Amino acid sequence: GPGGGHTGAVGGAHRCRGVDGITDKGFLQPREVHDALAEAGCFVMASRFDPWPLALVEACAAGLPVVATAACGSAVENVRDHVNGFIVATDDAQAFAEGLLAVDQAYDRLAAFGAASRGFAAAYSAEVWTRRWTDIAQKAHARRMARALEAA
Repeated sequence: GPGGGHTGAVGGAHRCRGVDGITDKGFLQPREVHDALAEAGCFVMASRFDPWPLALVEACAAGLPVVATAACGSAVENVRDHVNGFIVATDDAQAFAEGLLAVDQAYDRLAAFGAASRGFAAAYSAEVWTRRWTDIAQKAHARRMARALEAA
């Protein structure tokens, strides 16, 4: 905002400080993320615009239930309503509150939510991406070699 101040969700984060059950961790170094996710009970992302928030994928890989707005692009692939969390309308505080309440009401299923989150995130693991790119490179090399043999 004017004068370099924060606006929107970041600027409003101070309102959650001191609220029982909510922890604003602020910025974390990569080495701190694993421990922070291991301590969490749910991952909450109230973005207004984020085409592919990696933090959401990381939270799923850590086995957390998720509440995210529809503006979180990676939620499309990693969150299924009533399976591992809830996707709620963007900029709708009531819908967001209902999503949080739904996670609370699903307490007895949170372990299953976590397992589903891990399953959805598995497609984005380093191992899977390494295999995909290795396969692509091997196929491209094989095609190039075949063309070279045909030309010879």
